[in-house]
Amino acid sequence: MDVRRKGVDAMMVAMEDAMAYGTDAVLLVPGRVDEHTSYEDCWKRSTECIKELVPVAEKMRVKICIENVWNNFLLSPVEMRVYLEQFDSSFVRMYFDCGNILVYGWPEHWISTLGSLIGRIHIKEFSRQKA
Repeated sequence: MDVRRKGVDAMMVAMEDAMAYGTDAVLLVPGRVDEHTSYEDCWKRSTECIKELVPVAEKMRVKICIENVWNNFLLSPVEMRVYLEQFDSSFVRMYFDCGNILVYGWPEHWISTLGSLIGRIHIKEFSRQKA
């Protein structure tokens, strides 16, 4: 079984767990760009997997929230908006991590660009000097 199939299967279980625990969202890191995976491949592969999950998320009424992490992918608020909007579903949103974003930009720019596309917010202590 390949890594993406395992990831999709794990998200199915996570959405079932979310329903069982009475929450309406799960966190997803969509992929990672590195020397072996191009930005374009990461976009294409992650999009295919999330498109498979969208009907299940809609049926279960559980949001798939894409977190911004240090994975070299979705590095600007405009990219994130385009990525999220391609799914045309209110059940695919952003899990906005205010601390992680400080490496790439300013939280307020992301918030104003993404607005209602933000499904969850993660706030933590973070220092640009220590990053």
